Amino acid sequence: MLVEQNETYPQRLISSRNKILAVSEQVCSDCKMIYRSEIGLYTIGQEIDPEVVNLERFCGLSVNSLLCKVHPLSSDCSEDDVKYIIDGDNKKELIKLFQTDEQIPEIEEIEYLFNENLKVIGFKKGAIEAIDGNYPFTKNGSQQSEDDPYKFKIEVKYEPNPTNVFHFEVTLYGNHPKGNVKLGEFHKLKGRTSDKKYLKSIISKIKNRIINNEFLFQI
Repeated sequence: MLVEQNETYPQRLISSRNKILAVSEQVCSDCKMIYRSEIGLYTIGQEIDPEVVNLERFCGLSVNSLLCKVHPLSSDCSEDDVKYIIDGDNKKELIKLFQTDEQIPEIEEIEYLFNENLKVIGFKKGAIEAIDGNYPFTKNGSQQSEDDPYKFKIEVKYEPNPTNVFHFEVTLYGNHPKGNVKLGEFHKLKGRTSDKKYLKSIISKIKNRIINNEFLFQI
């Protein structure tokens, strides 16, 4: 249920250049990245269903960090952070990439909703970034001989916005030929515009790795 809140938005989530620098220095491969889901978390076999992560939108997937307890800013993180939904006429300005302290919003002017019914799942930053491989491949998993073996990799990229200093984005890169990109050079893949043949192959491999290695867990 979406509930409009009467309390002011959490100050701990507001970005500033100093806090962004601190987060970027503290986040590590063992930190958890969390994602909200409106669907059930478990399969019939009581395993985390990888479909709770929208793999069709894996390029640019929005996640929040739960810093490890050893990091000073871990006390500013909460599993509820992904349940806040920015609202109001100035929503676009409040969720765009933070670049300067001039973007720091007035806390009293932030309109937001809170969905207490959302489920939260997580994965370790390093575990997802360790997923890489070649593409495309056939249904049985072997490399397609008629194509050069291209490579993909994943980066969980820090993308803070004015109202979410702990915001990250899952970024997918591939090195198949594209426009003016040099042969073998990695470029960012986008779900709507990237070659669907390649993207489908990559997402399939990522999904299999997530399932086989049980990377997902409930928060």
